[in-house]
Amino acid sequence: FILYILFFIGLSIVPVFTSSRYILNMLIYFGMYLLLSMGLNLMIGGVGLLALCTPLFFGVGAYTSAILTTFHNFPFLGGLLLGMVFSAVVAYVVGILALRVSYHAFAIITLAFMIIFQLVAYDWVSLTKGPMGIPGIPRPSISIPSIGTWTFDTPTELYYLITVLVIISVVVFYRIQNSRLGRTFISIREDEPLAEAYGVDSKKYKIIAFVIGGIFGGIAGSYYAHYVKFVSPEIFSMYLLTTLLIIVIVGGAGYLEGVIIGAFLFTVIPEALRLAPEIRDLIYALLLIVILIKAPEGVYGRYKEKMRRLVLQKKTKEKKGDLHEVSA
Repeated sequence: FILYILFFIGLSIVPVFTSSRYILNMLIYFGMYLLLSMGLNLMIGGVGLLALCTPLFFGVGAYTSAILTTFHNFPFLGGLLLGMVFSAVVAYVVGILALRVSYHAFAIITLAFMIIFQLVAYDWVSLTKGPMGIPGIPRPSISIPSIGTWTFDTPTELYYLITVLVIISVVVFYRIQNSRLGRTFISIREDEPLAEAYGVDSKKYKIIAFVIGGIFGGIAGSYYAHYVKFVSPEIFSMYLLTTLLIIVIVGGAGYLEGVIIGAFLFTVIPEALRLAPEIRDLIYALLLIVILIKAPEGVYGRYKEKMRRLVLQKKTKEKKGDLHEVSA
């Protein structure tokens, strides 16, 4: 857990060294990608579900918070909490319906739900304002009795807000991953029939993973709405889905460290490639191919595998040394 503490400290002191709007904006997007990727990782790396609807939860959280705070004068925290709740409810319903079919059909159905919600956002003009979207979403603000109201206006304040959300979410994810619930998820991912033979209700735990993933998406969506101050149906984006899949798979599905590495790499790399706009997409594609050929289990998965082999080699050498001593 020491590495996570260092990670949290590193995030917290960034504004001490720079007040660059560009860098803070990039790190804010890193935080949002990390929140979304943790939810997707719980589904793919946790219970082995290829869920293609993370932008759906992101969009539901964003629209819920935007509508409530813009048109009904809800406070930011109220919009955030209800965004999490609505995203969790949608995740539950989608999970219940999608888990009735086979593994491959599950992926297609979850993608179909995302497309359906995008169409609803386009056509339900009285609620979502249709293709024009919802502008003028207020900045996040927190009212504390007898103290006052704190509005997050500056890039530094908005950065610290996403940092707090990331730290809380990482701690929650870490606790889940290292709890009985997390071990149950892994047992389902590794061998579902065997897990069921030991009395595990795999469908129930898959839905739990789906709902938790929806909550992470709702948090990111609510923050996004207040950060950019605008939400439109384009939030249900195939580009976002592709990016999140890349982050989880290239970083290392099933590992929290892998998601952190993947989110950072694929926030920074696209920005760095802006220096060569003519060949940016080509370099990006070649980089993905090379990484996945060299590390099909992901960057962090590759690291874990190398460390495991080193430990086995060390133990083997120690056993050989003990045998030589005995024979001598």
